[in-house]
Amino acid sequence: MKEFSFLPPRKTVFGVGVSRLVGSEAAVFGRRVLVVSDPGVVKAGLVEPIRKDIEARLGETVLFSQITPNPRDVDCERGVEVAREFGANVLVAVGGGSAIDSAKCIATILTNGGKPGDWFGFDKLKKYPAPLIAIPTTAGTGSEVTTCAVVTNSATRIKECIQDAKLAPSVALVDPEMTLSAPPLLTAATGMDALCHAVEAYTCTLANPLTDVFALKAISIITRWLEAACANGGDVEARTQMS
Repeated sequence: MKEFSFLPPRKTVFGVGVSRLVGSEAAVFGRRVLVVSDPGVVKAGLVEPIRKDIEARLGETVLFSQITPNPRDVDCERGVEVAREFGANVLVAVGGGSAIDSAKCIATILTNGGKPGDWFGFDKLKKYPAPLIAIPTTAGTGSEVTTCAVVTNSATRIKECIQDAKLAPSVALVDPEMTLSAPPLLTAATGMDALCHAVEAYTCTLANPLTDVFALKAISIITRWLEAACANGGDVEARTQMS
């Protein structure tokens, strides 16, 4: 067997309703919370309950929701400005991969300084990013537990990646309830994204016995439950399995 390394997530809490733990989880790290999301998730009504849960325990929060699909470096820079103006020392990301990746980038700059482009590449971070709690609203990218953030270079229009073991969110609150309002097309697209990730993990040259276990189980779950989640978005069991 060839040599391999495996980096598990830092902390994952899974289950229906666990997003309501956000206030107590945030309190572990600080009291000034920047909530990062996107306009669609805000409009869906998923962000306001999260803010209320945090504010009931910690007081005022600030929301940064100027996130676009395939987030750009300039979007993240604006998020850093908002965070610094508020004095944020904890971030909470509510959304799909774009919101969570943006929050990772913002958290990186808050502690490491510079601009997003300074950290494109592998293992460049000098310090751990600011604490980040990720609450996914889609079942697809898995960004809530990964060690990378994909950000578009606005000058070249090329997607770049910040890849570092330090980049995994401090906590992932994976709550199937947060995915119930996702429409069928988004559910299907993100589910196929997850399936592609699983197939790639199983067939790539860096696969190992540990990743094989996760990849095969993911393929099994997705092929069993994705159609049900698309057919009936309110099916809590299907959403739980896909999450």
